[in-house]
Amino acid sequence: SNWLGLLLAISATLALWVLGRLVLRGTGAFLDAQHQLANGDLAAMFIFMDGQRIALGSMASGAALALASLMAGAPWPVAVLTLVVGLMSPRILVGYLRRARQRRLYAQLPDALQAWAGLLSSGHGMNSALAQLAERQAHPLGDELKLLVRQSRMGVPVDGAFDALCRRIGSPDLMLLDIQMPGMSGFDLLAQVPRESMPMVVFVTAFDRFAIQAFEARALDYLLKPVDDERLRQALEAAGVQRAGLGLPVA
Repeated sequence: SNWLGLLLAISATLALWVLGRLVLRGTGAFLDAQHQLANGDLAAMFIFMDGQRIALGSMASGAALALASLMAGAPWPVAVLTLVVGLMSPRILVGYLRRARQRRLYAQLPDALQAWAGLLSSGHGMNSALAQLAERQAHPLGDELKLLVRQSRMGVPVDGAFDALCRRIGSPDLMLLDIQMPGMSGFDLLAQVPRESMPMVVFVTAFDRFAIQAFEARALDYLLKPVDDERLRQALEAAGVQRAGLGLPVA
């Protein structure tokens, strides 16, 4: 009986150790996910929160929901489900906010493109027009444009900053695309975009020999660096006209 008790004690200790390791690993993965949420989706929406606070808040809400369901007489599977919902609530909320923000951005983009073209046609330079446009636009597009202006002032090419903005927005209506990019060409990138979600493309490049290939790829325009403000204005106006003519959705 002594040996049996010892084996049971060892087995229980090992089971607790394994359980503890699993809990620690799961907790670490959960905290990592909340930090990624804070530094990824939330930061992209200019909402800055600490990942640890998000994790503590979601755990508190999950525990409160599970306790409330148990006190209401719900069976334990329901309590477990409410716990999971509480833990997932930040990601669910962020997903909703991201979709709402994208709808708002899509609604703002057509007027913003026209306003940018108007500023260029009135004699403003590219950076000056962007700065004024950023100040005039409401949230969330104004925040994105202000970031673009800061990047431009730090030496980031406007087409590169604009392309990064389009990637953050997701499914852009207009893409300013270079021919030579790290890892692939602009044509390689277009080949990866599904035809049904293909945006309007304006190539901005230092090479004139790819113009025919660009228009074969259905580019809207082909601008040579350094970009002339008037040519950019014309391309933006053409994008606005085509968008209106096709009746592209804003959401």
